[in-house]
Amino acid sequence: MRESKNFVTRGAVSKVILLYEDFTMYYAMSSSKDMATEEKDLEYHRGFLQSVMKKLSNEKFVSNAKPDVIEKERKKASDAEEKIRLIQEQLKAIASQE
Repeated sequence: MRESKNFVTRGAVSKVILLYEDFTMYYAMSSSKDMATEEKDLEYHRGFLQSVMKKLSNEKFVSNAKPDVIEKERKKASDAEEKIRLIQEQLKAIASQE
């Protein structure tokens, strides 16, 4: 019985790690994606980041929003910045393979 408990625990931990690293693994393993697709993704995430930053720079929004809403927007900005960084690394990797 102890072995199955350890197995379930390991499985749960693995799932958490996979969820946490999901977008990192996606970009690290997406060598089959072509440059145009990566650039399109980069453009999308830059636009998304710009819209979030516009919202956060709006004094009326910040003064009227609940603190948890502002924190969620900051998290969105942070996540978008990380995704942009990962896509840029992937673009460099694709370029160096050519």
